[in-house]
Amino acid sequence: MNRDSKSTFDEIAAQKGEEAAIQAGIEADPDAYELDADWFRHASPAREMMPHVRASYSWINADNRTDFQLIVDKMLVASGHVSVNRDLFTVTSELDRKTHVFQTMRDAKNWAVEHFDIHHALEDPPGDSTSRAYYTWASSEDRTNFQLFVDGSPIAKGRVSERRDLFTVASRPEGTTRSFRTMRAAKSWAISLFDSRRSTAHTPDSSDLRSSFAWISYKDRENFRLFVEGMLVAEGQVLERHRLVSIFSRLDETRHSFSTLTEAKKWAIEHYRSVSPAIERELIPNSQ
Repeated sequence: MNRDSKSTFDEIAAQKGEEAAIQAGIEADPDAYELDADWFRHASPAREMMPHVRASYSWINADNRTDFQLIVDKMLVASGHVSVNRDLFTVTSELDRKTHVFQTMRDAKNWAVEHFDIHHALEDPPGDSTSRAYYTWASSEDRTNFQLFVDGSPIAKGRVSERRDLFTVASRPEGTTRSFRTMRAAKSWAISLFDSRRSTAHTPDSSDLRSSFAWISYKDRENFRLFVEGMLVAEGQVLERHRLVSIFSRLDETRHSFSTLTEAKKWAIEHYRSVSPAIERELIPNSQ
């Protein structure tokens, strides 16, 4: 059936069956559309939209549901205690021994995921391909400023944000800056930059690129950062009143608006793809 059909559900069901009537109703709805492979490729995973799904908890004593443990990616992150009225969840980090209080278990789980990711932002996953790159701190006392090396050659100087959730690097010798979600992403960029000095800059294929986003904090579900391959591409804000996502590019300082976060992530990939060759040309030295 097409969208202009005036037939009722019962009429279509009588003629062609209930399934056909249901399909006709879907097709007649201007807000209904089929989710294709492209939509799923750029959709936001539940692990990003709802970080708490990565976390789980277990009671220390099944008969006395007061004390519990918080687990993220199979690692113990914190131990907790529920108040008598069960309206406060007090947790103590196993990573830095600091204590936090939350009103819901979901808030505690969101915090646990963020806490875990920040704590491990300096680490490389097992079997990672960035072994050619390494970093050194400015000094044993200064764990904020660092240098990036690839195959023994200095590539960039960097700085870690106060919350240790963003790594900003300035390439040598140009000083052009880029920010990354993890040290691993910064190291991967450094390797690409090092190798690009020996080859012609190229435009990456969009199908090979992946975008992601991160809320500014576990409490803030309005402001976020957009990354492509770990590089910070834009910062954004969810405007619920207008059902818009407002974006500010960190690559060319332009502003954009989208109706969904999925559309913003898809734009981020194309934006990165269109701007990255120019970024590479800026970074590649005239001579080696």
